[in-house]
This record gives sequence, structure tokens and C-alpha cells, in this order.
Amino acid sequence: MPKPKQFDIEETLDKAIDIFWSKGYRGTSIRDLVEGLGINRASIYDTYGNKNALFLSALDRYHEKYINAFRDELLKYNNVQEGIKRTFTKIIDKGLVNEIPRGCMVVNTASELCSTEINKNFFVEKNATKFEKIMYDYLLNGQKNGQINSSTDIESLANTLYTFYSGLQTKTKHRQNIESLKKEITAITALIC
Repeated sequence: MPKPKQFDIEETLDKAIDIFWSKGYRGTSIRDLVEGLGINRASIYDTYGNKNALFLSALDRYHEKYINAFRDELLKYNNVQEGIKRTFTKIIDKGLVNEIPRGCMVVNTASELCSTEINKNFFVEKNATKFEKIMYDYLLNGQKNGQINSSTDIESLANTLYTFYSGLQTKTKHRQNIESLKKEITAITALIC
């Protein structure tokens, strides 16, 4: 009979997210995981398989948590232009709170790993698809409410906003000029009319 786990699997995944997010996939060693997770090497392999499998599980959990938080933040605002502006501004604000800004884990992974490694393309595409769908639905609702011109191609606009979001995450991680980033947010939200 298998021995019951002496640790919470989801809590451990949350810790793994922090480790991988801070150090990147390549920069994280098994020793980092053993120390950071507070479990032994055998438990990591027994529960998750290996570093690669643990990383993919952590990335998937990160994606679900943060994409849902992004959607929930947008939906707080009935005015589409205001919602996008405030949600993107919060990305900058959150980046400033961390002593070492981390950006978006999925965007970081896309930058760190080449297309042949650990099937990260699945997560990058999944992230883009979900983000664009959230944006599309939000923009469509704005279009139905008369906030966006009926001739606006909201599918292309949603894709453009995802591209901007990815760049904003990267720039915030590298602590670009905050006032300049806020002006860029104002410029991108001006497209929503």
C-alpha cells in the first residue's frame, strides 16, 4: 500500500511556481526544488515524475490562476476602455511591488526556452488563446453596448492587446520607464473606440 503524502500537493505546486518564476526553468536545480519545496528528491520524483513534469504542472497551475485573475479584474469595469487601461496599469503596479520584478511566467518561459524544449509551445499557445478569448468576449460585450464601433475588428484588436500585454510584462520585468509605459497604455486603449 502506498504511503500517504506528507505534504499538500497544491501548496507544493504554488511553491514550485515561485521557484521557477524567480529562477527560470534552466536556472532551477533539483537542489533548489528540494530546499524550496521542503520535500526530498524521492518525493518530487514519486509525485511529479521529474523536474520537467513538475515545471509543466507548475506552469499549468500558474496559467489557470493568473488568467482567471486577469479576467476577473477586467470584468470589474463596465467601461471597456477604462477596464483595459486599469487592468494593464495594475500589471505595472504589481511589477513595482516586487523587489525583483518577475513579469509573466508564461511570457518568461517563451523567452527562455526554444520551441523544442519541454513542450512549452503548448502553454504559450494556450495562454495566448485564452487571453485573446477573454479580451474578445470583453470587447464584444463593449461593442454590443455601443462602446466600440460596430465596424471595429475586435478579433484583431484582442490579438493586438495580447501582444501589447506580453510586451508590457517584459518591459515591466526590466523596469522600463514607468511613466512611458503608462503613456503606452493610454495609446493602446485609444484604439478602443
